[in-house]
Amino acid sequence: MTEITPKSLHNKCQILSKKHGFEISGIASISLEKEHQRYLSWINKGYAGEMEYLKKNSELRSSLEKIWPNTKSALVVGIQYKSNKKNTKLSSSDNHGKIAEYAQGGDYHKFIKKRL
Repeated sequence: MTEITPKSLHNKCQILSKKHGFEISGIASISLEKEHQRYLSWINKGYAGEMEYLKKNSELRSSLEKIWPNTKSALVVGIQYKSNKKNTKLSSSDNHGKIAEYAQGGDYHKFIKKRL
């Protein structure tokens, strides 16, 4: 039987991630204490705008272990999401806002979820 080491597990995760269409992957600690404090500050400053859902279940967002007990790390994956649609009517002037490319197409959550 082959021994599972952190390196072999990491390599297997990278292979599986690429197989499912993700361009980048890694294993990360789930310790989010510093990040959660920055998140709360960001929310309290009103930067979430109308995204009220970001304020809900704030404590659950502080640690994955609160959702999945005994979790020590997480597989994090990334993919460049490009819409096939281009909004050519948008002004390229610096005097106007710009719409992010991901927001011009379909729901990227569905796009990514299919690969998970």
